[in-house]
Amino acid sequence: MLYQFARLVKEAKQHIVSMENVPELENEQVFKDFVKTLEEEKYHVTYKVVNAADYGVPQRRKRLLLASKRKKLSSLSQHIHQLLQLEK
Repeated sequence: MLYQFARLVKEAKQHIVSMENVPELENEQVFKDFVKTLEEEKYHVTYKVVNAADYGVPQRRKRLLLASKRKKLSSLSQHIHQLLQLEK
């Protein structure tokens, strides 16, 4: 499914692309390929594994969050990056 998501990203060329998934995905080739595709499409990509409970989700579970943007940060993506304090 992530390869199809990458195809859609390339076609739609949105300003912001975000996703959440299981933390184990970070170690999979499909995820590395997805990040590479985003970077090739000129997105600035950040991702991090977080505890969902820290963000108001009523469950203690870890999630992989990815936020990427093209061009200048919009106020929404700026907020996402500050909230998660993402660093690769």
